[in-house]
Amino acid sequence: MVKTKTIEDLKRVYFLYGGEKYLVDEAIVRLKTIMEKGGDLTLNMERFTAPCDVSDILNACFTPPFLSQKRLVMVEDIERLSSGDRDRMVDYVENPMHHTVLVLVQTGLNRSKKPNVDKRTKLFKRCDSHGYVFEYKIEQRNVKYWIKDEFLSRNKIPTDQVVQLLSQIGSTDLRRLSSEIEKIALYADGTKKVDMDHVKDVISLSAEAEVFDLIEKVVVGDVDSSLDLLAAILDEDDEIGKIFYLLEQQITLLLKGKEYYDKGVPDKEIAGYLKISPGRVYYLKAQLRSVSLDKLKRMLELLAASDLRRKQGLEGNRLILERFIVDSVAN
Repeated sequence: MVKTKTIEDLKRVYFLYGGEKYLVDEAIVRLKTIMEKGGDLTLNMERFTAPCDVSDILNACFTPPFLSQKRLVMVEDIERLSSGDRDRMVDYVENPMHHTVLVLVQTGLNRSKKPNVDKRTKLFKRCDSHGYVFEYKIEQRNVKYWIKDEFLSRNKIPTDQVVQLLSQIGSTDLRRLSSEIEKIALYADGTKKVDMDHVKDVISLSAEAEVFDLIEKVVVGDVDSSLDLLAAILDEDDEIGKIFYLLEQQITLLLKGKEYYDKGVPDKEIAGYLKISPGRVYYLKAQLRSVSLDKLKRMLELLAASDLRRKQGLEGNRLILERFIVDSVAN
């Protein structure tokens, strides 16, 4: 991870990647904090999202900082640059400006659940040899330790039940977990121990939020967690028609969003097309990176077939939904 503590220790080029964008964003915040010791970044920071004009990126890198020691230039989705543009970035990485900190970012996982980065490219290799490269990830088995550390950083000690619950409801979304932990810690002001009463008073798990988490686990191929979450949803809400409706809404939203995402449409425009908030687009993108258009279409077909069996009364509702999850993960 980024362990830089002083401006003098800053590298001129960073390549940060991995499946957990929240950890990457935290690393960038730490870099900003260090750089701000050398001057205001307000006029000395530019952020790009590929595909974009690489000339703009390079111009930003060559521009001297204004009343500051360093200038920060960030480029997200770096793998979406054309091969020619990546070659131009390689030339820069081999001889970077001393006054610029260039941060290249590539988050998300491919269909094999591996980081969406090609380590064989010249750009990656040059960043590794001329700068700093790091992969940000968190294994499922380590999520509970991360939750405990988040509470401890806020001077709180959670019970094992609290840790278990939080790991189940948001194990693939550290940003959401951090937000929930922050709310719980504030609510438990005046006491160091955090128990289930604090959690239940703060967190309201709507059916919509639970279905979103369910689809996310299906998308990443976690059949066991998907079935556990389905059981929890069915125990809390016996309106089976509502659950089918929410599943259809979420898959359809992903299907539409995938088409725009693959075309490189900016987040704000995607939000406008889908008629949702930009914040919700951010969370959708985490799922869109991990699923293909064909898989989403297949999931919608499986859901339609499942709903037909439900209406015909051919099987029990729980069994129908469990089969839908298993088949969706397998296809």
